[in-house]
Amino acid sequence: MLLAVGTWLAACSDQSIVPTSADAGETEGFKLDQELQLQLSLMGVDGRIEERFTEMLGRSIDPELAETGRLLFFDPILSITKDNSCAGCHAPNASFNDAKSISVGVDNNGVVGPNRSGPFNLRRAPTIINAAFYPNLMWDGRFAAESLDGFDNSMGFRMPEPEGTSLSHLDHLLMAQAFTPISDRMEMAGFEFEGDNDAIRAEIARRVDGIGEYRTRFEASFTELADGGALQYEHIARAIAEFEFTMIRADAPLDQYARGDTAAMSPAEKRGGLLFFRDPAACFECHITLGYANQMFSDFAPRAIGVPQIAPSETNAVFDGPGRDEDFGLARTTGDPGDR
Repeated sequence: MLLAVGTWLAACSDQSIVPTSADAGETEGFKLDQELQLQLSLMGVDGRIEERFTEMLGRSIDPELAETGRLLFFDPILSITKDNSCAGCHAPNASFNDAKSISVGVDNNGVVGPNRSGPFNLRRAPTIINAAFYPNLMWDGRFAAESLDGFDNSMGFRMPEPEGTSLSHLDHLLMAQAFTPISDRMEMAGFEFEGDNDAIRAEIARRVDGIGEYRTRFEASFTELADGGALQYEHIARAIAEFEFTMIRADAPLDQYARGDTAAMSPAEKRGGLLFFRDPAACFECHITLGYANQMFSDFAPRAIGVPQIAPSETNAVFDGPGRDEDFGLARTTGDPGDR
């Protein structure tokens, strides 16, 4: 009996163990996860940028001020012509982008979405979602933190003239940017009001200050207003930016995977991730995640990529170049032909 068992064991030991397809799949999956997790680590992708937002801001978001900003964001009172709001171009039904390929500002038909009509602006309005992480704003990057950090005003915030760097005392790039749409003639101010940008903002502040609910809300957020001071446009800009701070969404499957949930992505998505972060595709060279990119997958640099000029047929915009039908991009702001 013992001899028989020993013979059987010996026979078994002489046979090769053939992995099943399930074993091979698990091994391949483990290797794929190891490789992708290494690449994510090298690229600084940890999936926790949303968690760090208040740390980067240096404080918690003020929910009451953010609610005031939300109300203003949807209120055409911010438009001198009273026919547009921030949400008119940054539409919630289009992920706070614009549903139009080129935005329509003043003199619109009162519709938000694909059926909006009226004179065109220069470009499509970008989304406000995650814009708080960006070192510059708009497709041509004309609103920029010179430090490449929207949370850092130490080197100044650069705006188109006449504002220039005059708004650099503000705490965040979004606060500075909130000064500009309401004074832009094509976007929200229209062409009838006589006065410069400061006069436009003063008029908007006067209107908002005259509405009891807004006044009460602002007094609750700013002690100088509770003491009887007049509402300034800076208070409005801070409120709008505070609302935009609530528009942080950075919990994609890739973020979940980077935090350790290996089931958050399919094998095909993981293989695509390796292509993205390695040669020969090397998409990461432009869609960067390290440093100032804040895991937003962009180097935020303007590029001439061979897209043909598309000038609106109905427009308030004055373009550059022969026939004024060429869009020179950032060069419009900097005057540098290299920025075209």
